Amino acid sequence: MPRLITSATAMTKVPSFRATGSTANYTQLSPVTFDTVVFDNMGGYDTTNKRYYAQLSGKYLISVNMGIIRYAASENGYPWLRKNGTNIYYAYVAQDATGDNANSYASICMSIIVDMAYGDYVDLSFNQGNADYYQNTSELQFCGQWIAPLD
Repeated sequence: MPRLITSATAMTKVPSFRATGSTANYTQLSPVTFDTVVFDNMGGYDTTNKRYYAQLSGKYLISVNMGIIRYAASENGYPWLRKNGTNIYYAYVAQDATGDNANSYASICMSIIVDMAYGDYVDLSFNQGNADYYQNTSELQFCGQWIAPLD
């Protein structure tokens, strides 16, 4: 587990991170593999489990970009943002059965403020429904930043 910070007085920086995919492939992997850490100023991103651990209790602004989700007729796919393994927020893309069989593509950007206690984690699962997503640095991004103390 990454090093966790227990008090605001111990901080010299605001916890923040950004991780991306790294391969130019379509995949259905879940949890979503953000394996390239662009920055992680407090060491909270776990590259093994693809999770971000809160180093300080507070409100975190968490954002996800899945630049390309590929699906065809009667297929769907959606990413679920999870906190401690529980689904908390998702975006959904689908094409109904009357659509053509050609591949369709969607971009999903989602952001949410998440209350996180010391040691909580967030990650992203993917319910593929036969859809897949493109896993490269530009299209697949996961980031967050501590923004305020808990109420």
